[in-house]
Amino acid sequence: MRETRIHLEAQGKSVQTIQPEAIGQDFNDVLKEGGVTVIQALLSALKTIEHREQPSHRDMNREELLAHELGEKLQRFAQNPSDRELKKDLCAWAKTLHNNADLQAKIQDIDPQMTGEMERLRQEEKREMGLER
Repeated sequence: MRETRIHLEAQGKSVQTIQPEAIGQDFNDVLKEGGVTVIQALLSALKTIEHREQPSHRDMNREELLAHELGEKLQRFAQNPSDRELKKDLCAWAKTLHNNADLQAKIQDIDPQMTGEMERLRQEEKREMGLER
């Protein structure tokens, strides 16, 4: 699911993901327990959150928005480097940037330091993968 989201976002698509709060539960479980109205309420809440976008974000093009979001993720990861899910997400984005020279160049123009940090993460993941095999 993560790689699909990243692939779609790299194409400029807006993607929102939601999941049930209970660990190990999926939306089929939610549907069985609460019915259609619970699912509709969750989707309605997602739409409400979507419409609360900060005005400054509306003025950004997709590359600027992506750079902003990646910057926030990198900052959160610097504060909590043991967050494995965040690292996986960043590494997937690093791979996407590495494989999409046009997108990487646009992000480089916006934040030159960020592309270096993303490439460092990608290289680190490659080293870790090599050690795990």
